[in-house]
Amino acid sequence: MDSLSGGCFLPQLSSSAWPSFSLALRKPRRRCERAAALYDQGLAVSTTFGRKGATGERFLNSAHPYAQDLDLFGHGSLFELLSTARTRVGEETLARWLLAPATPDVLRDRQAAVAELRPRLDLREDLALLGEGIVPAMTRRHSRHGPPPRVAHLQP
Repeated sequence: MDSLSGGCFLPQLSSSAWPSFSLALRKPRRRCERAAALYDQGLAVSTTFGRKGATGERFLNSAHPYAQDLDLFGHGSLFELLSTARTRVGEETLARWLLAPATPDVLRDRQAAVAELRPRLDLREDLALLGEGIVPAMTRRHSRHGPPPRVAHLQP
């Protein structure tokens, strides 16, 4: 066993081929690192709140009939526990779902979607990792062009 490769087979490469081989390994390595961070975040949910700061406090409406009683928004809230949104629109969608009841048909459709995605771990992981680049790209765009227009206004 080659002690330098940790037991993995590494082909003998000439010094001129090594830089391109090294570059080819960077993308898969970054993906694996992002996947590990995604799973670490998921594990942290079971032990602590306040893990990422997405508390949803901006959605809290003191006139809403149950938002404060059920701790829907704020530190240690249901929003903070559930939210993995990477965009403002994603956060607004989750907030709307928490603030207003869905019809039985909509609930059945959501449950069917969950049942369809449950066994497709690879697809869920791919989608989550694809979303990793959205916020940095949007932040760069907004710094050049200003903030995006607000897409939806939340009503309790």
